[in-house]
Amino acid sequence: MDESLRLKRFSVVTFFAILVNAPIVTCSSHSIMTTSSIITVPDDYPTIQAAVDVANPGDAVYVRTGTYFEWVSVTKSLSLIGENPNTTIIESPAHTYGTGITLSANNITVTGFTIRNHAAGMCVYSSYNTIEGNNILLNDDRNIFVFLNSKNNTISNNVISNGTWGLDFFNSCDYNVISGNRISNNEFGLDISSSHGNTLRDNNMTNNKYNFRVTGWGGNLNNYAHDIDASNTVNGKPVYYWVNHHNKSVPSDAGCVYAVNSTNILVKDLNLTSNGDAVKFIHTSESVIKNVYCSKNMYSILLDYSNMNVIRGNTITSNDGGIYIYSSSNNTIINNTVSENRAGVRVSGGAGNNVSRNSISECAWGLIIYGSTDNRVIDNNMTDSGIVFWYSSTRNTVSGNVISSTRTRGVYGIRIEESGGNTFRNNTLTGEAINFGVYTDTWDSSFSHFIQYADSSNTVNGRPIYYWMNEKDRQIPSDAGYVAVVNSTNITVKDLNLTCNGQGVLFARTTNSTIENVNVSWNEFGIYLFESSSNIINDNVVHRSTSHSGWTGFCGGLWLESSLNNVLTNNTITRGYMGLRLIYSNSNVITENTMVYNWQGIGLTISSDNFVYHNNFINNTEQIGMYKSSGIWDNGCEGNYWSAYNGSDLDGDGIGDTYLPWGDVDNYPLMNPYWNLADINHDLKVNIYDAVLVCAAYSSTPSDSHWNPHSDIAEPCEIIDIYDVVTMAWNYGEEWGNP
Repeated sequence: MDESLRLKRFSVVTFFAILVNAPIVTCSSHSIMTTSSIITVPDDYPTIQAAVDVANPGDAVYVRTGTYFEWVSVTKSLSLIGENPNTTIIESPAHTYGTGITLSANNITVTGFTIRNHAAGMCVYSSYNTIEGNNILLNDDRNIFVFLNSKNNTISNNVISNGTWGLDFFNSCDYNVISGNRISNNEFGLDISSSHGNTLRDNNMTNNKYNFRVTGWGGNLNNYAHDIDASNTVNGKPVYYWVNHHNKSVPSDAGCVYAVNSTNILVKDLNLTSNGDAVKFIHTSESVIKNVYCSKNMYSILLDYSNMNVIRGNTITSNDGGIYIYSSSNNTIINNTVSENRAGVRVSGGAGNNVSRNSISECAWGLIIYGSTDNRVIDNNMTDSGIVFWYSSTRNTVSGNVISSTRTRGVYGIRIEESGGNTFRNNTLTGEAINFGVYTDTWDSSFSHFIQYADSSNTVNGRPIYYWMNEKDRQIPSDAGYVAVVNSTNITVKDLNLTCNGQGVLFARTTNSTIENVNVSWNEFGIYLFESSSNIINDNVVHRSTSHSGWTGFCGGLWLESSLNNVLTNNTITRGYMGLRLIYSNSNVITENTMVYNWQGIGLTISSDNFVYHNNFINNTEQIGMYKSSGIWDNGCEGNYWSAYNGSDLDGDGIGDTYLPWGDVDNYPLMNPYWNLADINHDLKVNIYDAVLVCAAYSSTPSDSHWNPHSDIAEPCEIIDIYDVVTMAWNYGEEWGNP
């Protein structure tokens, strides 16, 4: 039978059923017959809402064919009946805004309408309602939304199409009957969340991006206690929703598989597409998923509170999420091909899972271990997809993985964040993205996050990872591909080229050590110090320190966190996000560094008593940023060079005399870049004028009238002597840009 004719006949039948069943009330003293009223729109009232407003509980509002531009709110028990579902239309008066019909009382019947072009077609906030025989389509957000403790409703024989959600039940919507609906061309077809006891029969879900999905909070088994049989279909194939099943194989015609509180379930040889979850196990154990092809699902294979299962030999491609393991332990994920998903494999919570010999490619996040412990990640082959450890993922073993990248951004090899105590052996990382890095949370940092057991069998672009802990009096070998020094002292890092990692050089709780003449480029952090003190960082070049995580603020050229009494001198930091960054870091000496073409030259957060002078801040978008910080920005007579300074030098000594303090910090801004201590007048040349200034101040001390602090260029300080003259002579004739 033609669908429009079927719906029209259904509407007429419902109308006469209401007439026949109108209640009769008889009183003893008078014979009075009272029947529920039937109000006709537009005969009695011009709008549906006007008719609803005057109706009494139990009345019927009959709506003739026509298009009604309104939003209807029903707050009493009544029947709302359209003459013909194809020609009785409730259209939004403002395209894609408002709700077509809102039900906020119990025992309401809605039948025989087309409801279209609203933000939501129907919203149900009540119980014991009947929604039957309607066309609900082209609504921008939800076609039908059943929300928050709406129970025992019947939703049947509706055509639901072309919305973001077709039919959505959210939060304690229990014991509803959903049957005979045709749900098509929505993003989400039929979606049930955090509800239980619903019955689904004969629902046809086709051509939705994600046809069918059931979700719950925290693995709550009650959220999955529904009666859903195989008469429900996705793209013509049955939904197998099994609760308390054991020792069974899923039929080969399945379109979607749920196994709830079950054991020894075999899912194999299936082709599953266009679902919220293609295969989902909830509290299901000792089962197998193998040789299943999953594509274009939200999640392909999802285990929640499910243990000791095997996921083997599946092909997972072009989904939002590939294989997801939540709060589940001792599962084996082996020999799967996972490609072109937003996330390939994710293990969240649980422990003791084995992820081995999988091929994972073209996933923004290849393998994520989140808050999970004692897992084994062994012998996986990963291309443009890496391994990420997040949030207290500890005691994991990562070995024999080959991770390569053909892209330069947006991909990590191995990233360890807020997760200590993991072991890394024989991993091979290649590419020009971020190969290896260890991170802590800036605002909830912990030294324990840097405790990792990684030996030099791990390589970055063919060169060893040196991750040293508890060492002293050693020098990092010259073949290093990545350098981390943890809880160590008197370590030398020198004459290296380090690229494409989370950090070029990482010091964590390391003291009295040196980083010298190291070129670091294309890392998220060039040189990173955490809880490290009394180190010397000098003569390094840091280039292109930018974020790959999407949070641009979390990257920098030379980054100090909770670090004290370090000396940073003659470093060049270029074209990164933040040049120099200090967080909770005090009493450091920062001199003769050049920060050029960074987004921010220097940033200080809750840091104090740092000495910052004779540095060059050139063409940074923002030269300085400070938050709850203070410091010393000159040596008593000379500060820093700021390319944006536009003040004047009134006395010709090379020091600005107007617009002070520059940047609210610098009382002695230099007129030209600082480049040579013998350039006394800062004119970018060491010549006779500088020699005259030194000679004129010869033999003076600060108490003398001819004392010139600018001429005090050599030790001992606070006296102009032969050493200052020799220093001048040694540099005589040099010029900026051609030393």
